[in-house]
Amino acid sequence: MKLPELSTEAALYDYLREQFGIGEYDATGTVPYWRARNTEIAKLRSTMRRRRVSIEEMLIAVWYADRTRRPITAVWQLCELVMEAKREYRKAHADTSTRDALNNAARQAYAAGDFEWADRLFAADLSTADEVLAQWDRWASGAHS
Repeated sequence: MKLPELSTEAALYDYLREQFGIGEYDATGTVPYWRARNTEIAKLRSTMRRRRVSIEEMLIAVWYADRTRRPITAVWQLCELVMEAKREYRKAHADTSTRDALNNAARQAYAAGDFEWADRLFAADLSTADEVLAQWDRWASGAHS
């Protein structure tokens, strides 16, 4: 999943409100919506500064909460997920790049007419991917020299 590109706390607040319904708003109309929204954005900004969390880290925590189906009702809950979320996000993206490398190598093998290597590369799992890719690189450099 690609993270949304948000550059302000206001945009982040709107995104959190859309995703989780975070924020308080008095629907009776005693406080105008813009004032209530600005108050909630200030609370968000304050919480993020206090906990030293960036907008990008908050977005990663949103990604993780969505992926693990964790119910989020307040900003502080997302802040507590940041470290765990960053670990999982790095892991998920490393897996994606490894799988992409395997697929690209398999396409090269297929294009070269080496169907045995293409099958090996497509069938490789992530635990042995580095080894299989290294073997492919050695074979490909030796075969095409």
